[in-house]
Amino acid sequence: MRHQYEQVIALFGLLFLMAVTRAAAQTADSKSLDEVNKELSNPISSIWALQFQENTYWLNKPERNNVNLQFQPVLPLALNDDWNLITRPVLQVMNSTPYVNESGNLHRVTGFGDTILATMLSPSPKLAGPWLLGVGPSFIFPTASNSRLGQNKWQIGPAGVFGYLGDKWLAGVFPQQWLSVGGPGPQTTSQMNIQYFFVYLPGDGWGLGTSPNILVNWYANKSGNMLTFPIGPNISKVIKIGPLPVKFSIQGQYMPVHPDVFGQKWNLQFAITPVIPRLVKGNLFGDWGDVRSWGFQPSWDLSPESAESSPASRNTVTCKRQPDRPSSSIGSCSRRCRSLARRPPRSSRPRLSQRSRRPPFRAPP
Repeated sequence: MRHQYEQVIALFGLLFLMAVTRAAAQTADSKSLDEVNKELSNPISSIWALQFQENTYWLNKPERNNVNLQFQPVLPLALNDDWNLITRPVLQVMNSTPYVNESGNLHRVTGFGDTILATMLSPSPKLAGPWLLGVGPSFIFPTASNSRLGQNKWQIGPAGVFGYLGDKWLAGVFPQQWLSVGGPGPQTTSQMNIQYFFVYLPGDGWGLGTSPNILVNWYANKSGNMLTFPIGPNISKVIKIGPLPVKFSIQGQYMPVHPDVFGQKWNLQFAITPVIPRLVKGNLFGDWGDVRSWGFQPSWDLSPESAESSPASRNTVTCKRQPDRPSSSIGSCSRRCRSLARRPPRSSRPRLSQRSRRPPFRAPP
């Protein structure tokens, strides 16, 4: 079974590399390696990226390991010049974990895990400046292929990002809280995931910092089994493979606080994050306040810019009520005066020739 999952993962990775390599020629080269590393370390980044993250957890009681492979695409969308929609799904492509069966023997199960989807509304740097701000809902979908690989619960809750972006560093927190709202699982769930991150960029694409995830299980039986608190350094490097920027990172974590049974004690994390071209370019909604951005020029537009280029501005049209008033400022005049401003000049009106003019009709005597 595990060999089949490895074949599926290898095939998926091969297809991904083929697709990204084909689109790599369109990737912008204007960003430096340090800027790319800063963007990829930012949870509400404006660039598109696909992250493959592998975690190997060493557990206590029993001393076994839990292997987890995640696919985390980051797909931000620009709603307009001021607001962005951040979409961060987490697909657990492979999850291999030990368990104790009913007879007390230790076994292992491997398969797909639950899916996490976080969507946040974030102000652009035009509004927020150097601050990192975002808020929105987060979901957990019971997509696990085995009941022991997930929680069998539909879960929903709030998510947010708060941080600061410096010239050569960034720091912040990314909390998510979930509450179960349904599903076949026997137990009600309430859990939180808090990622705290700090990255320093010394130059040449390098990054030094930390980005572990604090786990909180509010419904744990004992208070000692409620919290998992990891600490550990992270080293990252951005290089270019052809025109494609790719980030490689490694992080070691130690959990001084963890549950007594099946608790995470150590973790070794590897991540590969290639940058891909934006499939949705520009703003989704544009500037809805400006009608001229919709693709046509309204006939009732009496702005000075349109008055200079309109046919009515070529002839001086004055208001009959106020003859000294120019045509570009007659918006407050009567409807008749506004119709005069839209009337084409006499020189552009079609004229009938003498032959085409009909004589006036006269009744016979």
